[in-house]
Amino acid sequence: MKPFQLLNLWASAALLFEPSVKCETGSRNPWKRLHGAHSEPYSDFRIRTSNFPLCSSILFNLLSLLLLPLCLGAQELQPRFIAGPELGADFRKISPVINNNSNYTFGISLEYPVHKFSLGTALLYKEYGWQQYREYTGETYQEVVKEELVTFHNYNERNVKLNYYSIPLRLQYRLPCNCVYVQAGVMADFANFGGEASEEGVFRTVEDPQTFDFNHRTGLKPLNLTYELAVGFKLHFNERWRMYMRPTYRIMKQPSRQGSAEWASNYRSLHMAFGVQRAFF
Repeated sequence: MKPFQLLNLWASAALLFEPSVKCETGSRNPWKRLHGAHSEPYSDFRIRTSNFPLCSSILFNLLSLLLLPLCLGAQELQPRFIAGPELGADFRKISPVINNNSNYTFGISLEYPVHKFSLGTALLYKEYGWQQYREYTGETYQEVVKEELVTFHNYNERNVKLNYYSIPLRLQYRLPCNCVYVQAGVMADFANFGGEASEEGVFRTVEDPQTFDFNHRTGLKPLNLTYELAVGFKLHFNERWRMYMRPTYRIMKQPSRQGSAEWASNYRSLHMAFGVQRAFF
């Protein structure tokens, strides 16, 4: 209902149910004509109250003016922004599966509603756990294998933590029920690899060093991208507090510039996110 229609409705109600006391002159007009959306005559319904010194219609009109802003606000009541903690984990790794670690995400999310849409962002920390790679030592030696001279190259097996600070840009569309929404977004991932750990022993191979030569400080990208597509479900406790669950399909661009086939592939996973949000009006 539009605001001018509400104004007309309140004015009509104020005149239809206008209580009054007997006037000193005793004169009374039994018919009123409402001007505005209607011009038909209406019966003059009155409540006889001889105990009040003032016309109750004044109180009714004042009450109408006080309640009208509340009714208008309830129609377009929408929070300025929504914020809260977010926690998630990958429950299935699609490709490539290069480790058995559980990948976690946690941080603070922020949403700005615009009618049925919401623009969202967050500050997240993503942990992909320890990842293994091989680093060429520069050592080469030859051995006779089956009466043939074979050249071997030595490599150290190392581990590095593949962690990121992520800032996503998300777009949501809420379905009419307001408790289900679809979301698409892209994340800017800033590397936080930390230190590396060496494995005991040396790996050797006859393959060319360029195949496996890799150093995480130069081989891994300091900035990466992750794409996500999700369907979310929200449970509203009241107008301010709500909780959500969001299954998400994620694709992280290959984290390395070089290396083995696993490192040069996109990471695909199914992610489940949970969160609690508070609306600010």
